[in-house]
Amino acid sequence: MQSSSPRRMLPSDPCPRTGDSVELRRWGFAARRGVVEDVMPDSSGFWLAADGVEHRMFVSIPDEESQIWI
Repeated sequence: MQSSSPRRMLPSDPCPRTGDSVELRRWGFAARRGVVEDVMPDSSGFWLAADGVEHRMFVSIPDEESQIWI
């Protein structure tokens, strides 16, 4: 069960699960929010679902440029 307030995903955390809401932050600002559509079998990354004008997006783990908040 997830907490009601988002928290930064740590390297020791498991990959987000399908259906989880996540936020990608760059330089302290929200760059993208979305729902995890699919997770790679080896947990090396996940796909954010398309939403409105935002395209489907692959996020690799670890992402050196972004912080992942779940």
